[in-house]
Amino acid sequence: MAVVSYERLRAMDVFDKNDVVVGIISDLVLDTEANDVFYAAMTPAGVLEGRGLGQARFPVPLRAFEFLGDRLRLALDADYIRKAPPIAPDMPYNVSAQYESKIFGFWGVER
Repeated sequence: MAVVSYERLRAMDVFDKNDVVVGIISDLVLDTEANDVFYAAMTPAGVLEGRGLGQARFPVPLRAFEFLGDRLRLALDADYIRKAPPIAPDMPYNVSAQYESKIFGFWGVER
């Protein structure tokens, strides 16, 4: 079994498939009914900062990440990641079923 602490995960850089840093994990959102992590909130970095979204975050299901030692990778390129559905600062973490479907569909993983 591989495990990682919340504190360590929260500070991890996220790389795209070309090893470009695309963000950092800023939070984890838990599903208290399923007793599971709903998604990681990724704050954009570098090339993605120019979206004009202020402190918007991207909700990324944990299944979308590859854990590579002390770093995380998304098997997508920065151009695709740039189009991820955001969670704006004023949006609640608890999203609608329709938006949840959009999030998981974008990253190509099942809930």
